[in-house]
Amino acid sequence: MKYKTEKYFNNHYFSAIITFLAKLTLIKFSNFRARKDVIKIKFVDDFISSKVVDDNYSHIEKVKIAYGMEILLENLIKTVIIIGLAFALGGLKYTLVAILSFAILRFFTFGLHCQSGLMCLLLSVFLDVMSPILIKDIYVGTIPRCILMITYVFLIFKYAPADTENHPLVKKEVRKQLKTRAVIVSIIYCLLAIFAKPMWFVNILMLMETYVVISILPISYKIFRRRYNNYEEFNDEN
Repeated sequence: MKYKTEKYFNNHYFSAIITFLAKLTLIKFSNFRARKDVIKIKFVDDFISSKVVDDNYSHIEKVKIAYGMEILLENLIKTVIIIGLAFALGGLKYTLVAILSFAILRFFTFGLHCQSGLMCLLLSVFLDVMSPILIKDIYVGTIPRCILMITYVFLIFKYAPADTENHPLVKKEVRKQLKTRAVIVSIIYCLLAIFAKPMWFVNILMLMETYVVISILPISYKIFRRRYNNYEEFNDEN
């Protein structure tokens, strides 16, 4: 039985939405370097060949759209697994707070990524599902919270954004904007950690910022044998 996706392909609005989401997924990829481990899905090839074939798209743009769709679908599958597991363990609200707080700050700081989809899934289960449940009831005093979060603001100011080999942040102006926004978000997190309630929310917020900060430190890149400041291999500093 052939794919039933053909009837969806014939829907102009569906095609436009999927193409837009694929482009949105890649909006941060100013310098496109595809991961080799992204899941290859026949659905994507069918879509590209049947709908993204007009002259408005160059070959490179089609490749980018295909890659964006594959990342989109891969992340959707991971999200369903993570949310389902969190729901089964009774920690759905903790996981949602963890994902949101991590994603907002990470959007501006960048940082290390797992080099395989499976490792990313396993690490996400630990970071977003298991660790929030484990630390939610721990009490951390106000002074330690202040010291920790102010330290994080300083580290983010010093080291963010941290690019990767697959996504070098070539443009100096982009790096400057990302740094400013990352520091602003970190300051907001700092204030929330000091004044917000309940404690489980504060704990998860601090934990997620801890993970983000670890992912941008030069020592982390060195431990995992990854290249730091990848933009330096490019000449374009505008």
